[in-house]
Amino acid sequence: DYVDAERPRLLHQVLAPLVEACGEGEMRRIRAALRIYLRQDAPDYPDPRQKPTFLFVPGLPTTAFLPLDLFPWIAALEAQTGAIRDEMLAAVAAREGLQPFQDREQLGRLVAGAPDGSSWDALFFHRHGQRFAANCARCPVTTAALERLPRVTIREHAPEILFSLLRPGAHILPHRGVTNARVVAHLPLVVPPECALHVLGEPPHAWREGRVMVFDDTFEHEAWNRSSELRVILLMDTWNPWLSEAERLAFTALVEGIGDFRIGGERIAERSRRDDAFL
Repeated sequence: DYVDAERPRLLHQVLAPLVEACGEGEMRRIRAALRIYLRQDAPDYPDPRQKPTFLFVPGLPTTAFLPLDLFPWIAALEAQTGAIRDEMLAAVAAREGLQPFQDREQLGRLVAGAPDGSSWDALFFHRHGQRFAANCARCPVTTAALERLPRVTIREHAPEILFSLLRPGAHILPHRGVTNARVVAHLPLVVPPECALHVLGEPPHAWREGRVMVFDDTFEHEAWNRSSELRVILLMDTWNPWLSEAERLAFTALVEGIGDFRIGGERIAERSRRDDAFL
């Protein structure tokens, strides 16, 4: 009860220095996101297909697929497609650094249609804020290209950047992402026929090798590989381009504060359980 009572005060306190430095107006959307997270306000989704599973920032333009001219780095990344594909193919052929995208239980809930548990594999460069140094060393051209990109960097949360390998017959079932503060970019590397990304209410999007697409994964979406070959994309998250720099700093501080508070709350709960057991 104490933890629950203190959560709003402490999380609003996380944003206080940025509110003071940048002004109430600049922090309006992030403060609104916090009130929604705390269930002090109800979310008003402009599009019912968009429901982030973690943190919704209201007031941002709402579109499933984002205009590519908002991302000036895309052309340079696309120019590296051939070299990035070569590094990916070498790693896949050697089975170096590959692992399931999720654990077996999670994959069982999220992916259907593949004949075995290796339905959706990944070679991670970054995940949950952790850098996979061995994979970066295996793919130096890819790593150099990624280092030049504007990335979401949040302690223990982001970025998430990987080669995403969808096996023949696999169907990633409809799901939604965690927050609209970041969007997801795909650089398709190997795309057989009968592979697509489908956002609810939109025509299926067929990836084109070497052509980046960016979408908001908080819209309900699914993907499939109905071919007999492997499909591979370079998947990366990046900031929603309609967030200001100050809002990005505030969002980062807020998510890290939520994580710190959760860990602290778990420690308090564990201490309470130990005390109860002793008594």
